[in-house]
Amino acid sequence: MSDTFQKVLHNQDGLHIEFIDDADGVRVEFKANLAFDLSSEDDVVVVVNGQGVPVDCQSSDFAVAQIPDTDGPVSLMIRVHEFFEGWELG
Repeated sequence: MSDTFQKVLHNQDGLHIEFIDDADGVRVEFKANLAFDLSSEDDVVVVVNGQGVPVDCQSSDFAVAQIPDTDGPVSLMIRVHEFFEGWELG
């Protein structure tokens, strides 16, 4: 049995952002309603410790970014359209 860590980073105005660390790796998942369109990589930006991370925009309501392995804390910044926020994790 592996440990799973999940943290909801944002859940307002039709945008849900969750940080997940489980057997599949570390990732950020985005879910949205009609208020946001997650289908364009230009509109969903993830930066980890100052480096851009590719975002897999699977549909207008779901996107995921795999977070590379890092030693120590993670500085995470996310922009989705006009929404922008940053977190220090771990």
